[in-house]
Amino acid sequence: MLIVGIEPKAPGLNIFKSATTPRLGLVRLGTSAQELGHKCRIYCEDAGDPINWGEVILADIILLSATTSTVLRAYKLIQELRKANNKAPILIGGPHVTFLPEEALEAGADFVFRHAADQSFLQWLNWFQTCSSDRHALLGIRGLSFQLDGEYRHTQRPEEVSPDSWPTPDLRLVVGHKPKCINLIGSEGCPYDCDFCSECRMHGHSYRFRSTDKLIADLEFYNNIYDPTIPIFLCDDNLGANPTRLIKLCQRIVARGLQRPYYGQVRLDLAKRPDVIYWMSRAGFERASIGYESPELASLVACGKRLNPAQMKDLTKIFHKHGITIHSMWAIGFDQDRLSTIFATIWACCNWWIGTYQILFLTPIPGAPRYERLMGKGRIFDPDLAQYKEHEGEGRIFNYDWSKYDGHYVVSYPKGMSWRLLQILVIFVALPGIYNPIQTLWIFLVSNIRTLKRILIGQAFLPKIEFKSHLTTLGWRLAGLITALRAQGGVYRYLKDWSHLPKQG
Repeated sequence: MLIVGIEPKAPGLNIFKSATTPRLGLVRLGTSAQELGHKCRIYCEDAGDPINWGEVILADIILLSATTSTVLRAYKLIQELRKANNKAPILIGGPHVTFLPEEALEAGADFVFRHAADQSFLQWLNWFQTCSSDRHALLGIRGLSFQLDGEYRHTQRPEEVSPDSWPTPDLRLVVGHKPKCINLIGSEGCPYDCDFCSECRMHGHSYRFRSTDKLIADLEFYNNIYDPTIPIFLCDDNLGANPTRLIKLCQRIVARGLQRPYYGQVRLDLAKRPDVIYWMSRAGFERASIGYESPELASLVACGKRLNPAQMKDLTKIFHKHGITIHSMWAIGFDQDRLSTIFATIWACCNWWIGTYQILFLTPIPGAPRYERLMGKGRIFDPDLAQYKEHEGEGRIFNYDWSKYDGHYVVSYPKGMSWRLLQILVIFVALPGIYNPIQTLWIFLVSNIRTLKRILIGQAFLPKIEFKSHLTTLGWRLAGLITALRAQGGVYRYLKDWSHLPKQG
């Protein structure tokens, strides 16, 4: 059979436009289907060739994957796909539709795959090939939402599967994709259940790890088919959740000669284990993405960070000491935040010599506890019970246009400041301020001097990777400034569109 997958493009102009790497959900499913003998073609609108509608017409099955900010584009595509091919079933998955499955069914999807679909998709594929006339048999596939006898049906939450059961994602399935960075994930789940995050409800409260042997096999696979200088982003939510495991992975990378530029998402407090940071540096980790969230102690306590700003500054220095550049991620809009928080964030970014930054508004995405707390009266989907229930929150969300749920727009009333002033100060003051050219040049100079010192004392294990990382940071910072300035027009229109809201909001 011919299976066509589509990942919708991100709306408007935002920082995610520069991350031209496909998400792994569709690629994993396509790889599994390919191993069963099916032909799979995946189109990522932001990272490959345009959709080939000739193939869509011939497709036997059509898959879509969407986040909250891309789901409206997915719904529009469903209508276009239905006109082009009214025979192929349209399947959709992703975090947004996991928590609002009936919205996707009403938009025209035939089936919604909730949570991770690695197991449920293969079961559905077997049903489709062997007994598709018996729709009642679908009730035995967990994590599925569909229509049956005129009603929406939601089966039980799927069982958690071992990450070792995942295939190595074959990015060659993405038509026209020439990777500048390769995404790879080696774990699932998270125990922290942060107020603004849906990871726990999406993938469970416990960590599940892919074995080191499997990860090494993944890396060798990419080494064989792609240029070994292309960075690999190990995009686990917390790559350092098990520090001993991370050390062993890095040691295996060194032993197998698999050093190359690596990126990884870790917590800042991993620097309390300098031995881990040392081995990350030995393996080639040039960049760590770290959720700093806030420079204000009250906000840090509210989001469960057990660090104070002074500790954060000191731990940042440990990454720098080992030649690892930091991409910091900040969130603005906690109930404890005030206007001073924005300026404190600018100060921290500049004075802690952090390489790159993203400052996003705290967005109440469906599935996160914050969404339920801030929404008005309505229905929410309980993923554990697999059913909807009535719910009434604080009523602070004023915009349900999902295309604005990418972290670049304020969509709910903050407690400690005007939403308009928050939007203006972050987009028109903070982002251009932290990416100012003088600061950019200083960071480039200081980073290179730091690497030279490490070479002189014999601690720079992969200096070429470090120097290239500094050039990458320079490029990202300049691109960040341009993007921030270009985004101001869209934000100005957004403020104008919502000018009718009360001034005190």
